[in-house]
Amino acid sequence: MGAVNFSIDPTLVRILNKALPLDVFVETGTFKGDTIASIRDLFDEIYSVELSSEYYDIAVQRFIGDAHIHLVHADSPSAIQTWMPELNGKSVLYFLDAHWCAAENTASIFSQCPLLDEIKSIGRLNTESVIVIDDARLFLAPPLEPHEISQWPGFHQIVSALLSMSCNHELMVVNDVIVFYPKHAKTAMQNYAQTYGVDWLLAAQSIRNEWLAEAEKKERVIEQLNQSLSDKEILIERQSKIINAYRAAYGGFSLLRPFARVIRRLHEIVRPRLGNLNQYAPREISVGRQQTDKNLNYYPLISIVTPSYNQGVFIERTITSILEQQYPKLEYYVQDGGSTDSTIEILKQYQTRLSGWTSEPDSGQSEAINRGLSKTSGEIMAWLNSDDLLLPGALHIVADYFNRHPDIDVVYGNRLLINENDKEIGRWILPGHSNDVLSWTDYVPQETLFWRRSIWEKAGGKIDESFRFAMDWDLLVRFRDVGARFGHIDQFLGAFRIHASQKTSSEINEVGHLEMDRIRMRILGSVPDQKAIRKATFPYLIKHIVTDMSYRIKTRLGMKI
Repeated sequence: MGAVNFSIDPTLVRILNKALPLDVFVETGTFKGDTIASIRDLFDEIYSVELSSEYYDIAVQRFIGDAHIHLVHADSPSAIQTWMPELNGKSVLYFLDAHWCAAENTASIFSQCPLLDEIKSIGRLNTESVIVIDDARLFLAPPLEPHEISQWPGFHQIVSALLSMSCNHELMVVNDVIVFYPKHAKTAMQNYAQTYGVDWLLAAQSIRNEWLAEAEKKERVIEQLNQSLSDKEILIERQSKIINAYRAAYGGFSLLRPFARVIRRLHEIVRPRLGNLNQYAPREISVGRQQTDKNLNYYPLISIVTPSYNQGVFIERTITSILEQQYPKLEYYVQDGGSTDSTIEILKQYQTRLSGWTSEPDSGQSEAINRGLSKTSGEIMAWLNSDDLLLPGALHIVADYFNRHPDIDVVYGNRLLINENDKEIGRWILPGHSNDVLSWTDYVPQETLFWRRSIWEKAGGKIDESFRFAMDWDLLVRFRDVGARFGHIDQFLGAFRIHASQKTSSEINEVGHLEMDRIRMRILGSVPDQKAIRKATFPYLIKHIVTDMSYRIKTRLGMKI
């Protein structure tokens, strides 16, 4: 892993390719295949070797279907010797990066730096080939612990080995890489070094400035937390006064206490459940008789993507909740962000039943959703997070609704709330759709949301990747802005999981509120306070309370479950 670039700099590759040009890319140290992914379209043939069986398996899965990419599970000097009969006479870029970078689970810890053996395996270097060696800093001075110094050659040894390969090449160290290039590419390399070389003094100053900015940001957060703590102390004091007043009023009148309990109970019954994520003690999930016709006249192709990262404890339940829908025209793709837990093994277990899956680093959930949806073609689209569930019959219900309402572009349903053990802990019963409320807050249960591809493309055809939390609300607003017609299905379509490590819980205070205020600013022209938001959403919440109360009464009477 270089100090400037995680792998080889694609700009350097393009400059060398233009100056020589190059036919073949050879890499030692595949890791998860990130380098190959960045240059896969620049070469006719790509060869890469990885000593770790775990990372070799990941890379093989990642490049299934790429006939020009050849992956080998072996030590790098042996692999190069095997390849050389095919490579002699060709213009090759050798990227030697098999030395140990201290990354977790890399097998090269047992053969920390086979660099000199790799150079020996290449032998004579023709006049159209180039060698790039990563991590130059580890050879200019002894590598830091836990690297074993005795296994690492010095810079002079590497220079001697390279010069013995050719008298038609020159050597340059730039941006933590050693480049051994043909002399006729000298002008291109000099231009690269001058244009893209890193000024380490400026880089250090930039890092210092970033650190200071981060420290100031944390100080502001601490100040906000202190203010929040002060506000809570004031609230506790007020509540304490109310309790004391209650005790003073009713403490001596035992006959009045039941009335006070009734008042408190009525408040619990009629308060809104929307926004409340933990409503009652865990119990078995029960959605009763879902109204669905399993023999539809037309089955639109439904495309669903699950963005995933290290949710191995939940993702199998997410996958089976979709596959067990038994919907005949389903396109289901899992876009994983390079999970290091049990996720990959689970995906391999189900890969024959999936339309496809990929595991590769991404910038977050929004980019994963975009990558996944770009590989789909369904008329109806959705995403389901890797800890949530679709409830039985949901896809048939959605397809039937779209069939019967060709004018509707976007639809969603009611939500169950579940805990880590799939136990129900709450319900959101919505009173229908309100475009007005959508300007102030988002009550739409994302795991129940489906839309037509036509409105998706009209609204831009992608998730805004600048959002980490409120990307679904932003998408709904963009749907509305391009004239989408919304529908609400009065049935439970999905289950939203509440658990300690979920992004929704841990990030809402950090970035969620900022993103929600950003959306409100865009729509309303200013950021309203909580009082204004409550006032604007009050009529909708009253409708919700009536709808929810009606549902519970019917449930108690056995009229609806």
